[in-house]
Amino acid sequence: MVSRALLLPGLLVAVYPLLSAAWQAPDPVALLKRANDATAAVAAVRYEARAWGAEGLLDQIPTVDGTVAARPTHRPSTPCLRIEASLRNSGGENAGNRSLICDGRRVRIEADGHVRRLEVSTGFEQLRVLVTTLWLREFSMPAPFSDEIEADIVLYEGRKTIGGVRCDVVFVRYNGRMGEARWYLGADDHLPRRVDRILGGGTRVTELRNLQVTDTLPDTLFHLDDAT
Repeated sequence: MVSRALLLPGLLVAVYPLLSAAWQAPDPVALLKRANDATAAVAAVRYEARAWGAEGLLDQIPTVDGTVAARPTHRPSTPCLRIEASLRNSGGENAGNRSLICDGRRVRIEADGHVRRLEVSTGFEQLRVLVTTLWLREFSMPAPFSDEIEADIVLYEGRKTIGGVRCDVVFVRYNGRMGEARWYLGADDHLPRRVDRILGGGTRVTELRNLQVTDTLPDTLFHLDDAT
């Protein structure tokens, strides 16, 4: 009788190539191309989001919680946009509420009870903390992942669940020393659910929940005079 202990190594040698052939890591560039097509096809979007700083940016970026609604205009850099958010400092203390509404031409911002109407570029700069953290600009771009597809380094890092959604994780190092990022893309719909933007001094994280993709959003959502 042949010992089972002797049979087991031979069995593993025979089975391992079959297991390896049955599962191979997805092509990360192909995943980014699917994400590019899926995200570019979004007509309008609403979601909840949280943004925070990690590592070296932990004390420099407030934790921001809020909601975002956006739909494109004829200018990709200036969508109809509405952001409602609350801020907390690094100690967890309330740092106030902020809101930004853009109708594609002008911006209404509210901070600490003060309301102003400004040109788009000025308004976005005034509430830069909201625009750069909660708003995922990729939903308003015609080729949202073109930089990632052409990045110097693109690596697949497995799967992780974000907000109840299984995601493929793709790491990129951009061309021209433009930093790095880790994207979490829905395994089924290929839409972004989280991005870790790895900067020189640390990491800025934006994580989405309850992502809703729709054909349109009502005009009233972006009326500056109707905001309360």
